[in-house]
Formats: sequence, C-alpha cells, structure tokens
Amino acid sequence: MKFALDRLVPEGETARRKLITFKTAFDGPGITDSAELVGRCVTRRRFMALPTDGLEAPECIWGKLYFEVGYGRRLMKISVRDGIISPEFLAAGRKFYSGTATPQETEIWIGFKGRLYDAVVNSKLEDILKTEIVG
Repeated sequence: MKFALDRLVPEGETARRKLITFKTAFDGPGITDSAELVGRCVTRRRFMALPTDGLEAPECIWGKLYFEVGYGRRLMKISVRDGIISPEFLAAGRKFYSGTATPQETEIWIGFKGRLYDAVVNSKLEDILKTEIVG
C-alpha cells in the first residue's frame, strides 16, 4: 500500500484515509489487517476481495497476487511478476496452512518464507511488481 500511495497521493500532501480503497484477489492473512490499519478500508467498506477468474496474475496460497489501491479518482493496479513465487513455495504453504505439514515440511515452509522476505527486502519493488496507474 505504501508503494502505491507514494505514487498516487499528490506530492506534498498527506494521504487521507477516506480517499483510500483496496481491492485484492489475495485475501490471505495480513492483507485485510493491513488495509484496515492503513486506510480503515474494512470498517468503512472500501475493501473488496476480487474473484480470481480472468485475472492475469500469479497464483498464491490464497487466490492470486493482484491488488488495486485507489486514492480518490486514481488507481494503481499491482501484480507480482511471474517467477517470484515458485510452485514449491505454493505447495509448502498450502500444506502448512491446511494443518497437514510434518515438522520437517514446516521447516521447509519457514525457509521458503525467509528466502522470499530476503528477496523482497533486497530488491527494488519495480523489479518484482507489475504496476499500472489509471486516472
């Protein structure tokens, strides 16, 4: 959300919560909480989980890695670039969240998450995200 708001909010202005909207095809843990914390999007009915059908975005554990952050009449469409999330990451995460992972599989999942975190922190977001601003 910060990445998008930094590009959507006019320079020199502070973002106003009432102008922020958030839509996503990835409604996993943390996303809803983040949209609520930053923009009060859930309680003020400016949060929407989108259907995944027809969206051009990589699959993830829950849905697809596609987001729309709106600010007033402007909107940034965001998806993660192909190849960032591996099939092995997906399989390990789904096994973990289904409650069927063994201790060894849980360690594998933790390792995948750590490597993904490192990759994100050590990359320019432009290198791992595809974006389009509308409006």
